[in-house]
Amino acid sequence: MSGRPQTEQSIVERLQDALRGLPRVEVRDWRLEPSPGDLQGDGVLDISVADRHLSLVLEIKKSVYPRDVRQVIEQMRRTSRQPSHRLAVLVAESISPGAKELLQAEELGYWDSGGSLFLTAPGLFILIERPAPKSLKRTMRTLFSGRRAQAILAILNSHEEWVGVAEVARRSGVSRPTVSQVMTELERQGFMDFRGAGPTKERRVESPGELLDTWVKEFPMLRKTHARRFFVPGHKADRLADEISRKLEERGVTYGLTGQAAAQRYAPFLSSISVVTLRILQSPAVEEAIADLGGHEVDEGANLEVFATKSGDEFNFREKVDDVWLLSPIQVYLDLMGSKGRSQELADHLRRERIGF
Repeated sequence: MSGRPQTEQSIVERLQDALRGLPRVEVRDWRLEPSPGDLQGDGVLDISVADRHLSLVLEIKKSVYPRDVRQVIEQMRRTSRQPSHRLAVLVAESISPGAKELLQAEELGYWDSGGSLFLTAPGLFILIERPAPKSLKRTMRTLFSGRRAQAILAILNSHEEWVGVAEVARRSGVSRPTVSQVMTELERQGFMDFRGAGPTKERRVESPGELLDTWVKEFPMLRKTHARRFFVPGHKADRLADEISRKLEERGVTYGLTGQAAAQRYAPFLSSISVVTLRILQSPAVEEAIADLGGHEVDEGANLEVFATKSGDEFNFREKVDDVWLLSPIQVYLDLMGSKGRSQELADHLRRERIGF
């Protein structure tokens, strides 16, 4: 145990506590300095499960992503091919969902500080799934927020291309350092492949669908803004979308339709909609435009929702369809997935017909 970083000792102690909390599991002995016969690994934890002796050969990391798993997977396989009482187990503060999937597919054990545990051997199967540790949640939430989100949007919009930092920065309007951080993190998490090195290094999304699914999971936590709701009399949703768009353009307001109103224009699916949802760049002219149509703010019965933002980032990839600006299909999809009613059906249709992954 001497000579090992305090963090490794702490991780193993927490693993022991977790194992002691399981029925018919006894922690016998642990040694962070492997003996000559322990093969590779950072230490060995001897336990008994229902009177069966097991030696867990630990690979200790701070945080683990798919790329990290690929680097140690052969070593862990060799360990687990030894007598059946030896199991390779990757132990870390945090393990990403993609890394856990790889380890499960290879039948290699893991434990993270969130309490997730996977152990498998002939006659033994333990799987405990817990929410990700706070450190990993913070990383993911930061990755999909603000200007980083715009970089990811640019990356998804060009998911079939090999692109470098400079090109993504140009397309997204995000600084090169921020784009570099985003692409490095996506590569580390297994979402992007790479070729080349240095200034000529390029990356491409390996699994755009998985990346979008991950964004969807984080989106409800990121959507902090609240809509202002209005009722505009005498207008069905389609006509209202056209009219409010015209009024906003007359006043030079940057806007984009989203939600059901935008999805219907990208990929018609519903027979009718009742609410028009807008995202606008904050401006006093918005209320003037709504007032021109006879609209007023309401608590119930709204047919117009307005989300205001102080940043123009969300409008970088908007598209004009039938003289009306729509937010990008991916942004519309995210907004739909965070909505109620038939919005998720429409989101699935939009993803199949317009997004394609």
